Amino acid sequence: MFRTWLISCLLLISNGLRSQNIPIGQWREHFPAKPAIGVTIGGDEVFYTTLQGLFSVSSDEHAITRYGKATGLHDAGIAATGWHQGTETLVIAYRNGNIDLLSASRVINIPDVLLRPGTPDKAAGTVIMTGDKALIPLRDGIIVLDLRNHRITDTWTPGFPVSTAAILGPDIFAATPQGIFRAPLNASNLADPGYWKPMPPLPGPILSLAASGTTLAARVADTIFRLQGTGWEKWIHDRGPITFLQAAPGALLAGLPGKVLRFRGAEETVFGHALLPSPTGAAETTDGLWLTDRQNGLIFHQNGTYSNLTPDAPAGTITGELLISGNTLRAASGGVNENWLPSGNNTPLSIFREGEWSSSGTTLPDALALAAGNGAIYAGSFGGGLFTFRDGTPPLQERPFGRERIAGLATDVAGNLWASAFGASQQHLLVKSKEGAWTALNTPFSLPENAVSQILIDDLDQKWIVSPQGGGVLVMHHGTSIQDTRDDRWKQLLAGTGRGNLPSSVVYRLTKDRDGWIWIGTARGIGVIQCTPEIFSAGSCEAWLPVVRNDNFAGYLFQNEHVLSLVTDGANRKWAGTRNGAWLISADGSRILQQFHTGNSPLPHNTVHRIAIDPATGEVFFATGAGLVSWRGDATEGTDTQEPGALVFPNPVPSRYDGVIAIRGLVRDAYVKITDVSGKLVYQTRAKGGQATWNGRDYTGYRPQSGIYLVLASDETGKENIVTKLVFIR
Repeated sequence: MFRTWLISCLLLISNGLRSQNIPIGQWREHFPAKPAIGVTIGGDEVFYTTLQGLFSVSSDEHAITRYGKATGLHDAGIAATGWHQGTETLVIAYRNGNIDLLSASRVINIPDVLLRPGTPDKAAGTVIMTGDKALIPLRDGIIVLDLRNHRITDTWTPGFPVSTAAILGPDIFAATPQGIFRAPLNASNLADPGYWKPMPPLPGPILSLAASGTTLAARVADTIFRLQGTGWEKWIHDRGPITFLQAAPGALLAGLPGKVLRFRGAEETVFGHALLPSPTGAAETTDGLWLTDRQNGLIFHQNGTYSNLTPDAPAGTITGELLISGNTLRAASGGVNENWLPSGNNTPLSIFREGEWSSSGTTLPDALALAAGNGAIYAGSFGGGLFTFRDGTPPLQERPFGRERIAGLATDVAGNLWASAFGASQQHLLVKSKEGAWTALNTPFSLPENAVSQILIDDLDQKWIVSPQGGGVLVMHHGTSIQDTRDDRWKQLLAGTGRGNLPSSVVYRLTKDRDGWIWIGTARGIGVIQCTPEIFSAGSCEAWLPVVRNDNFAGYLFQNEHVLSLVTDGANRKWAGTRNGAWLISADGSRILQQFHTGNSPLPHNTVHRIAIDPATGEVFFATGAGLVSWRGDATEGTDTQEPGALVFPNPVPSRYDGVIAIRGLVRDAYVKITDVSGKLVYQTRAKGGQATWNGRDYTGYRPQSGIYLVLASDETGKENIVTKLVFIR
């Protein structure tokens, strides 16, 4: 009876769960769903593999499930997969040799090959099944994995590295650089090369082997041979580039540009469609044919109809600039290397809004800078100039003053767009007025390689400009007029006392905190400018180097790290991206609060190029060397005044929920109390920015009784309001 009443009370709680995000402390991955590398049928699921991710699609309703380190896998970068029906297990072989066994109940990791010393080339060409064993061909031989006992029991080898393998009848066939070798599966010791016998030679390297029924096929370049008696016969040839060859129950499948061929005995069926310019794999279910294409992802064929079922995902691997504006994340795939040479990536911007990904649709050569203002999104391209995106109109591309390498963008309070032109011999700084007129400004300093990149505008309308190749940081104020340069003020900050006192003149990134201080990420740690109003005073304003303490030891913050990215969260703490992962620093820089790397988190790569924080939810996005992941943090941007309608997640709190309860939408740094309806205090804390967290326990360590609880928040003045209610189910 009480629970029925309690459920009816939920109708009084504002905000349904439909708009909620991931819980605090949880991760999610944002990897592209293309290019596709293959498809595997596993029970009622179709497993779709990309260069970076794994998805499953239910064969009946086409519901999509995403897999990754955030959901329990132990690595990223899949080389091959195979399904074992007896144990209902998907065997996942990663490019680095790591192996996961994915079943409905758990993920079991087999790291033996990953941990082996020796060759770095540990990518499997295929995964094949025999009995209760998975056979995984590698350079060291064919790994024999016992799927019942979850251990590697043997390594079979013909004496040479194995690229792929197949089973036909009682025999196993292994492709090596020295040709194909054959051995009986029931041989007593296939780890002995003496049990393996060479097959007749083929005219080139064997790219794939496949066996079905009584046919063994081998792909050499753009020809498929089949074994006839004791020799090889040309079978499929002179039909164009062959993109893949694989086996299916009772059939062999091969790909050509624009089509997939299916061979059942002497019968050949052609599945052709414009969605298949470069097919990479195929598999059959009773419902139809599942196809993968490098460009178009996952395609389903049924009764002559082709449907694209590729999951929504970023347009490319996100390794570059991030911008959050208007509850929307925009992310770039391109970039430059350490020598500021472009990657040649023309992927459109990826757009993440309300939990779904889309694309800007316009190719962008190496987008390095993003900014929002004047109702537009601006993208600086390292080769294509400036792109302006406005809803309802085609993108505008400009090359102001002939400049094509735009490496920094920022908008000021007057609506002016500021842009840095990397490598220009003069006119490094460009300004576009709100009305659309351009002005070019020269920097008064000699800069290494004329390098200028990120622009940050502080609370005093001063422009801070990174000179990334050893030129430190430039600070500029345009005086009374942008066009009149006579009262412009400039300053250059470099390493060394009296020159700016930066830890290094090689600067990567800037962030402004809530106190107006400028934090500067360099090749040797972080410097902080606390005296921004006096920055142009001669010699009186230099960087302070934070000291971080660890037990009885102390040292300069990140003094041996390249700080590639810096951003300030709602609690005035700093996130730093380095080549050794991502770090959360206390507001004053004296403590390391959190570190994420590939060994303790779903980060796919330890190099963190960019970090962005959703101010409303506290979700932290990390653009790494291998793509984008995000983690729900505990700090959001607070409001200036407290309004009713704060959001609680989860709400109601389920009886078995043991995670963090988040309360967001609070006045900045609010004092928060949770009471029962009679006013009895259950818990109190202080918000981090605009969000407070609760572990669901009272001060005695017990869960409260089931019921409705009030959340009260007060600002610095002590004015207290009931901001929301939550339902607790014990």
